[in-house]
Amino acid sequence: MRILYFSRQYTVHDRRFLLKLSQTEHKIFFLRLHENSFEYEKNPPPPGIISQDKALSGKSIESPEECLSLMSDFEKVIGEFKPDIIHAGPVQTCAFMAALSGTCPFIAVSWGYDMLRDAGKNNLYKWATKFTLEKAAHLICDCEEVKKKAFETAAYPVAKITSFPWGIELADFSYPPVNFRIRKNLGWEDKFVIISTRSWEKIYGMECLLRAFLSIYRTNKEARLILSGGGSLAPELRKLIDENSIGDYVHCPGLVPNEKLAEYFSSADLYLSCSLSDGSSISLLEAMASGLPVVISDLPGNREWVEEGKNGFFGVTENPETYAQAFRKIMAMDKNALNKMKLENRKTVEKRADWNNNFKQLLSAYQEVMKQERKAEHK
Repeated sequence: MRILYFSRQYTVHDRRFLLKLSQTEHKIFFLRLHENSFEYEKNPPPPGIISQDKALSGKSIESPEECLSLMSDFEKVIGEFKPDIIHAGPVQTCAFMAALSGTCPFIAVSWGYDMLRDAGKNNLYKWATKFTLEKAAHLICDCEEVKKKAFETAAYPVAKITSFPWGIELADFSYPPVNFRIRKNLGWEDKFVIISTRSWEKIYGMECLLRAFLSIYRTNKEARLILSGGGSLAPELRKLIDENSIGDYVHCPGLVPNEKLAEYFSSADLYLSCSLSDGSSISLLEAMASGLPVVISDLPGNREWVEEGKNGFFGVTENPETYAQAFRKIMAMDKNALNKMKLENRKTVEKRADWNNNFKQLLSAYQEVMKQERKAEHK
């Protein structure tokens, strides 16, 4: 099967998909909608993946309208590669272009925020979402909330939706933790270390997260924060750190390669995320696989993984103090209850978030689409 994998940029999530696809018998062509606004993935695409050197656009493409001028170049790529199927997402950009082309069947792949946040942004987005879903041969989503949204938006048939968390490589994350090198190097052996691994973008509520840490630190001087990653909000976040004189208590290691993330999780005591929108968050699943208690945003996608008080606590989006209060609830737990929470998180991801198992559902979706395509040809 010839598969055109079409995504906005090149991120760690894209590489995870491409790595698995490179291990199949299929021929994969990777196309980016636009050049990366930030280097979210340092490793090149895996061997065996055919990649177009240049993205369709040198500047960021954010809306369905901006995609229109790129259609001729996109259709040229389709004509040259001649895919049997197009794997395209997010919905209102890459999948929208696949729908407009109408040249071959495509699978719309939701990135969570495209359906949970962007689908109702304005009339153009509403129309583009509905148009794309109506044309899609199949929809891939990472949580039940996105599946529900797809049905509400376009009455998309449930039988044509495959829902699975993108999952993680469980073997990469150890519980109980065995590597404390990062904590030791920082001199934080006796501190309570909070970790955030989200990109420094508005959608992830990063300013709220820093303000939550400020509140935590004011009442707990042993608290420390590992703030990995980077992004467009870097100037604002660094200014906030400097203005509040917390540079000695916040470690910013930059973008941590995926293969080194486990070391950082092993050196942490709690995972914190103040995201404004989440499907099944990979960073959350990585933290849970590492046996960390979690404080996260009270969002439907997150509630598919966390039960208040059982394996984590919730904060209210854009309200830093609610996350600080959730942190204090964890600090008030006795050791036995905390250990039970850690074990519960590890067991949850072992059961539901193994990427080796979940990826098979994507391959099944490809096969089902091609099966339906062959049936249509013989009618």
